[in-house]
Amino acid sequence: MHPEATKELMSLLSDLAPGCLNNPPVTISPAFQRDALLEVLKQLWGDDFPIVARQPYEASYGPEADMVLRALARGGDNTIGLQPGAARVLLERVLQAIAVLAANVEVGRGGIPMPSGLAPSVQTGAVVLWWLYHMDLPYPPTDRTGVKLACLN
Repeated sequence: MHPEATKELMSLLSDLAPGCLNNPPVTISPAFQRDALLEVLKQLWGDDFPIVARQPYEASYGPEADMVLRALARGGDNTIGLQPGAARVLLERVLQAIAVLAANVEVGRGGIPMPSGLAPSVQTGAVVLWWLYHMDLPYPPTDRTGVKLACLN
């Protein structure tokens, strides 16, 4: 997790669940994490996925992608006017995060700690920030042209 993601996550939890940072931690299951990440795909692209997938990956759109993630984590929608390059950065982050999550589950490290007592929407926002905010890609970006995702059908 990137240090900026930690800072943004703490801000999110302080704003949306005051006092929760004093609660004992619980483990957020890999299934919940996967569903939260897939929800980002559905919320951002849906039918536009093939258009976004054809865009070239340009890391310079990372700050705009992070701005969208902050809004999504807080239950907002900051995707109007989203540049195709930023949408492509978000797409690559989501797909790579899901791949890393699956690999972590294979070796028994799938859960992430969060304070107990969070509303599901706050948990979802926290997972999105945990995985995607200021994400350093673990793998080189891949051409996603022609990729089809069953979760978007």
